[in-house]
Amino acid sequence: MHCRDETKLIEEIASDIQRKLHHAPSTSIDAKGLVGMQSRVKHIESLLSFGSTGRKIVVQENADPRERSRLWEADDVSRVLTTQGTGKVESISLNLSETTEINLSPAAFEGMYNLRLLQFYNPPFLMGSVRINLPQGLHFLSNELRILYWCNFPLKSLPSNFCPEKLVVLEMPWSQLEQLWNDYQPLKNLKLMNLHASSKLILIDSDFSKVPNLEVLNLGQCRYCMGRGLISKCSEHCTKSYDYKSLCTLPSSIGFLLSQLVILNLSCRGGLTFLPDSIGELKSLVELNLQNCSKLASLPESIGELTCLVRLNLSYCSELACLPESIGELKSLVELNLDSCSELASLPDSIGKLKYLVKLNLEYVSELSSLPDSIGELKYLAKLNLSGCSKLKSLPDSIGKLKCLVKLDLSSCSKLSSLPYSIGELKYLAKLNLSSCSKLKSLPDSIGKLKCLVELYLSSCTEISSLPDSIGELKCLAKLILCCCSKLKSLPSSIYGLESSQWLDLGNCYKMNGFPILNLRRSEVEEIASTTNRLDCPQFLNLGASGVSEIPGSIGSLVSLRDLRLSCDDFERIPANIMQLPMLIELNLNGCRSLQHLPQLPSSLQVLIASDCISLTSVEGIFMQGEEDYEAASQEFDFCNCLQLDQNSLTKIIGDARLRILRMTTSLFNQQYFGEPIRVRLCVPGSEVPEWFTYKNTGGPKVKIKLPAHWHRANTTDQLFGFTLCAVVSFVSCQKYYDFDIKCECHLITEDGTQSDLSFHYYKIDEVNGWSSWKREHVFIWSIHSHIFFKEASFHFKLLGEITADAVVQSGVHPLFVQDYIDEPEQPHTEIDGKCLTNSSI
Repeated sequence: MHCRDETKLIEEIASDIQRKLHHAPSTSIDAKGLVGMQSRVKHIESLLSFGSTGRKIVVQENADPRERSRLWEADDVSRVLTTQGTGKVESISLNLSETTEINLSPAAFEGMYNLRLLQFYNPPFLMGSVRINLPQGLHFLSNELRILYWCNFPLKSLPSNFCPEKLVVLEMPWSQLEQLWNDYQPLKNLKLMNLHASSKLILIDSDFSKVPNLEVLNLGQCRYCMGRGLISKCSEHCTKSYDYKSLCTLPSSIGFLLSQLVILNLSCRGGLTFLPDSIGELKSLVELNLQNCSKLASLPESIGELTCLVRLNLSYCSELACLPESIGELKSLVELNLDSCSELASLPDSIGKLKYLVKLNLEYVSELSSLPDSIGELKYLAKLNLSGCSKLKSLPDSIGKLKCLVKLDLSSCSKLSSLPYSIGELKYLAKLNLSSCSKLKSLPDSIGKLKCLVELYLSSCTEISSLPDSIGELKCLAKLILCCCSKLKSLPSSIYGLESSQWLDLGNCYKMNGFPILNLRRSEVEEIASTTNRLDCPQFLNLGASGVSEIPGSIGSLVSLRDLRLSCDDFERIPANIMQLPMLIELNLNGCRSLQHLPQLPSSLQVLIASDCISLTSVEGIFMQGEEDYEAASQEFDFCNCLQLDQNSLTKIIGDARLRILRMTTSLFNQQYFGEPIRVRLCVPGSEVPEWFTYKNTGGPKVKIKLPAHWHRANTTDQLFGFTLCAVVSFVSCQKYYDFDIKCECHLITEDGTQSDLSFHYYKIDEVNGWSSWKREHVFIWSIHSHIFFKEASFHFKLLGEITADAVVQSGVHPLFVQDYIDEPEQPHTEIDGKCLTNSSI
């Protein structure tokens, strides 16, 4: 089985790129197809790959993998490399994360003289990990190789007899290479060379003279030296001492040596101090990446001769003080990234000549105090990021000429005091971010002309006290973020004009006394709701710490509401018609210290945070209406430090949580769910494991289970599908805990004696809890849903974070059988086969 010759295939791709570069007008260059080395490599690999049908055919070639044309399974590759393959093998592709470390002999590849593709690759999280070892070196690689990808290559050089004349793609990221080629090796077919993070590599001019047709060169994060013709004294010193320095200069002739180059990546930390004038000779260059070249102080005027350049990345060039006027000659430039060029104080007027610029990133250019008027000439500019430009005081009126601008980010422009009236001329602007503009006192009336605006961010604009009436003219506005606007006292009545509003955040606007929509008289609410349906729109509403002292009955009109946040407000009750919010998923009442009673809540609710509601005495329940299948989403109910809750409410809450767990168990079982872990978790004040737990230890953190034989049933409706876990934790009063969590370590023994260890956390692994304060004892209950088969199991509950080790005073485990939901929950019992299931000691 043979595919088309890979060399010819890749050359066709390269020829197509050349046609686009040299024969098409600059305005028609397909930037998406040309920019980004990774996308090009993936495109090449996809053309060389074959699907499941092709793989089946290859497997049928021979039972012995050494006699097959292509190898990709870890076991097959390992066998061939350790027993020597044959001339039948043409392709080896191995994901190194799927195998353990392999030690190869120097002759590992000697029999595979027809090998055309060799690929040892790692996922990103294993990039620095060596899996293929060559303790005695390597004597042979096939001269037929077209693609060589060897991540973490462990040797200083390639085999001396390797003649890579047919090589098209060479990728050796994270390698230990010190020398690349022998003196007489021709490399006219090489198109792509990736030596990313090869920290010991020494390159000389002649290395580039051997690759005249190179199109992609990635030397990103390399630390190496360059000399001319021969290794320089600096390189000799580096070789002897292994004190490798970052790149200081490029060969002065690089533009003549690599005239076909399309993508050049020189990103590094420090090192490169200047670019040679010959850089302008790279007439085919489409992408130039100089990210993190923190010692680069200037660019040569010849940079303007790169007329095919589409993307220029100068981010984190922290000593770059200016851009040359010739920057405006980059006629094809689509993206210019100047992120964190902290010494750049101004932009040249010629910036306005970049007619096809689509994205300009000036984030954290902290010395930039103004923009040139010519900025308005960028007629195709769609994204302008000025976030963190802390010295920027104003925008030029010409900003209104950016007719294609879609996103404008001015967040953390701490000296920006006003916006020009011309801002209203940005007719296609969809996102405007003014967060943390602490000197901004008002918005111009012209803001209402932004008919396409979808998102407006004004969080932490601490000087804004009001919004213009024209805000109501933003018919497309879906998200309005006003949190932490500490001087904002009210919203204009025109807010009702926001017909598309879905997300409204007024958190920590503590000078507001409520919210206009919620403070309307009933007649006004009915009139607005019946005529415009505008109150049906919000899906997210945050009024936390906003001085809300009463929740009016009109809240029941917000029928599309999914997330309601009222934390740290001073109201005593929530209207009973909150039940009329059929889509409410999350309700946050954290720190509502005056709240005394919770009515029956919508059955759609999945998250209820009522922690630190110190006056809360009664709760109607957290019942979930029955449906055949439930959404596969975790649920949480938090009543920590609600120490005034009466026993009747606690019983309801725990009973409702149990029913939710059982129904979720059956739903996930019926859906054959195998996605992210789903759990239902509950925290309430209390000192005992609920009585319905079949296994519990009233004296410590350990529980053992031995399932009776008749619990191993064949009927699918009686299958074990997880556990409900419980830990009673005793906290030291008035002590704060950091990153608190509970971990349950589980040791399982199956019928055949196989043993396995699992662990289950109360909080998600990536959940950040920060500092928390707990009072007295609390009961933590959470569910684990999974197919689990065992005859014996032991559970050990441990606390994580700064807390005493013996703080788990009781523990419990309740096996979850699917039958538990099909039948109504039985009355709690503590005996099976005459044996008590409550263990006071383990």
